[in-house]
Amino acid sequence: MDNLVNDLFLFSKLDIRHDSLSIQKVNSADFLRAVFDETAKNEAYTLNYEILGLENEAVMINKTAFERIIQNITQNSVCHSLGGRVIIRILARVQDNNVLIKISDNGTGVDEEVCEHVFDRFYRADKSRSGSGSGLGLPICRRLITAMNGKIWARSGKTEGFTIYISLPIVIGDVN
Repeated sequence: MDNLVNDLFLFSKLDIRHDSLSIQKVNSADFLRAVFDETAKNEAYTLNYEILGLENEAVMINKTAFERIIQNITQNSVCHSLGGRVIIRILARVQDNNVLIKISDNGTGVDEEVCEHVFDRFYRADKSRSGSGSGLGLPICRRLITAMNGKIWARSGKTEGFTIYISLPIVIGDVN
C-alpha cells in the first residue's frame, strides 16, 4: 500500500509540475556507466551492459529521475520473470543524434499490440498479476523521460522477453 501511495504521489506531482524537472548536462558514457554499475549490484538479476560510441556525447538528465527509471524497468523485469535467473541486457549507443538505450530481459513477453498500452496508468498486460506493483511504474518512466525531452517505448513478442527503448537527444557543447 505504501508503494502505491508513493507512486500516486509522484505521478500527481509530475502531472502538476510536468515541465519543472531540473535537468543538467552530463557525459553520456560516464553517467550511464555509473548508473548501470550501481544497478548491476542487485542480486535479484544479472545485468550486462555495453556502451558504444558515447564517450564524447552529452545529454540533459535529471540524475535521480533517471536512476528511478532504470530501477522501475529492472523491477518490472524481476516481477515478470519466468522463474529462473533474470537476465537484463542493456545496449547504449548513438542513433540519429540521440543516445538510444535498449533494455531487454529474458522474462515473459507480451503480444506486440500490448506494448503501446504498458505506459498507460494502471494498465496490466497480464491480468492475473493484479497483486504485484502499482501499475504506475512505466507511466512514471514515460513522464520523467518526456520531461527530459526524450522518448520511451516498448517492443516484445510473447516468447521473446520484453524490451524498453529510451531515446535522449544529444546536446552540443562541453559538459560542466
